[in-house]
Amino acid sequence: MKRKYYSWEEAMNLREVKSLKKLSHNNVIKLKEVIRENDTLYFVFEYMKENLYQLMKERYDHGDKLFPEHMIRNMMYQVPRKSTEDLHIM
Repeated sequence: MKRKYYSWEEAMNLREVKSLKKLSHNNVIKLKEVIRENDTLYFVFEYMKENLYQLMKERYDHGDKLFPEHMIRNMMYQVPRKSTEDLHIM
Protein backbone atom coordinates (compact mmCIF):
# COMPACT_ATOMS: atom_id res chain seq x y z
CA MET A 1 0.00 0.00 0.00
CA LYS A 2 1.35 3.39 -0.97
CA ARG A 3 1.67 5.99 1.73
CA LYS A 4 -0.09 9.34 1.32
CA TYR A 5 1.74 12.61 1.91
CA TYR A 6 -0.68 15.31 2.98
CA SER A 7 1.81 18.18 3.12
CA TRP A 8 4.80 19.30 1.11
CA GLU A 9 6.91 19.61 4.29
CA GLU A 10 6.17 16.00 5.23
CA ALA A 11 7.34 14.85 1.81
CA MET A 12 10.49 16.97 1.82
CA ASN A 13 11.46 15.74 5.30
CA LEU A 14 11.76 12.13 4.14
CA ARG A 15 15.31 10.81 4.58
CA GLU A 16 15.29 9.46 1.03
CA VAL A 17 14.38 12.84 -0.44
CA LYS A 18 16.95 14.71 1.64
CA SER A 19 19.71 12.24 0.73
CA LEU A 20 18.89 12.14 -2.98
CA LYS A 21 18.74 15.94 -3.22
CA LYS A 22 22.19 16.28 -1.62
CA LEU A 23 23.82 13.46 -3.58
CA SER A 24 25.77 14.67 -6.57
CA HIS A 25 28.15 12.23 -8.21
CA ASN A 26 28.79 11.17 -11.79
CA ASN A 27 28.07 7.49 -10.95
CA VAL A 28 24.71 8.18 -9.30
CA ILE A 29 21.51 9.13 -11.11
CA LYS A 30 20.52 12.66 -10.11
CA LEU A 31 17.13 13.46 -8.60
CA LYS A 32 15.78 16.31 -10.72
CA GLU A 33 12.43 17.00 -9.12
CA VAL A 34 9.90 15.77 -6.56
CA ILE A 35 6.25 16.13 -7.48
CA ARG A 36 3.36 15.77 -5.05
CA GLU A 37 0.06 15.17 -6.79
CA ASN A 38 -3.11 13.91 -5.11
CA ASP A 39 -1.06 13.23 -1.95
CA THR A 40 1.24 10.86 -3.86
CA LEU A 41 4.94 11.51 -4.44
CA TYR A 42 6.62 11.13 -7.80
CA PHE A 43 10.39 11.30 -8.19
CA VAL A 44 11.83 12.59 -11.45
CA PHE A 45 15.36 11.40 -12.15
CA GLU A 46 17.76 12.32 -14.91
CA TYR A 47 17.54 10.31 -18.11
CA MET A 48 19.64 7.18 -18.29
CA LYS A 49 20.30 5.64 -21.68
CA GLU A 50 20.23 2.03 -20.50
CA ASN A 51 19.38 0.10 -17.36
CA LEU A 52 19.71 -3.44 -16.07
CA TYR A 53 16.16 -4.35 -17.09
CA GLN A 54 16.83 -3.35 -20.70
CA LEU A 55 20.07 -5.32 -20.71
CA MET A 56 18.27 -8.41 -19.40
CA LYS A 57 15.42 -7.99 -21.92
CA GLU A 58 17.86 -7.66 -24.86
CA ARG A 59 19.63 -10.86 -23.80
CA TYR A 60 16.32 -12.70 -23.47
CA ASP A 61 15.12 -11.45 -26.89
CA HIS A 62 18.32 -12.81 -28.47
CA GLY A 63 17.86 -16.23 -26.88
CA ASP A 64 20.26 -15.77 -23.95
CA LYS A 65 18.01 -16.18 -20.93
CA LEU A 66 20.68 -16.06 -18.25
CA PHE A 67 23.80 -14.02 -17.72
CA PRO A 68 26.97 -16.11 -17.65
CA GLU A 69 28.38 -16.60 -14.17
CA HIS A 70 31.52 -14.55 -14.91
CA MET A 71 29.37 -11.53 -15.90
CA ILE A 72 27.32 -11.73 -12.71
CA ARG A 73 30.46 -12.11 -10.61
CA ASN A 74 32.00 -9.10 -12.35
CA MET A 75 28.87 -6.95 -11.79
CA MET A 76 28.56 -7.98 -8.17
CA TYR A 77 32.21 -7.13 -7.61
CA GLN A 78 32.09 -3.75 -9.34
CA VAL A 79 28.87 -2.30 -7.98
CA PRO A 80 29.50 -2.49 -4.22
CA ARG A 81 33.21 -1.81 -4.57
CA LYS A 82 32.82 1.26 -6.77
CA SER A 83 29.88 2.58 -4.74
CA THR A 84 31.81 2.26 -1.49
CA GLU A 85 34.90 3.94 -2.92
CA ASP A 86 32.86 6.81 -4.33
CA LEU A 87 30.88 7.36 -1.14
CA HIS A 88 34.05 7.53 0.93
CA ILE A 89 35.37 10.25 -1.37
CA MET A 90 32.27 12.40 -0.92
